Amino acid sequence: MAQPHELSTYSVEGTRQVASATTVVQLGLRNLSRRSLTIYNDSTAVLYVRFGDTVSSTNYKFQVASNSFYEMPTDMLYTGVISGTWAAANGFAYVAEGSD
Repeated sequence: MAQPHELSTYSVEGTRQVASATTVVQLGLRNLSRRSLTIYNDSTAVLYVRFGDTVSSTNYKFQVASNSFYEMPTDMLYTGVISGTWAAANGFAYVAEGSD
């Protein structure tokens, strides 16, 4: 018989709106209590994302396509700064983060 899974409990802070830019913006601050992170790219341009203080269109961890989202895997949470930059500045990213 399968054992029931224990549910984790954490609070989800409000969704933050981050204006797009072709310079580096912080999508997420360092948060040692981070338990979840979702980024929605509400822009017509590609969003380049990197774990750390710097990011560029040639030095990034992953891309978030226009009108798409990224959800950080809960078994591989990164708790440091998350930076982003867009191929063109139009629109926003919406970032939701859950913490203890």
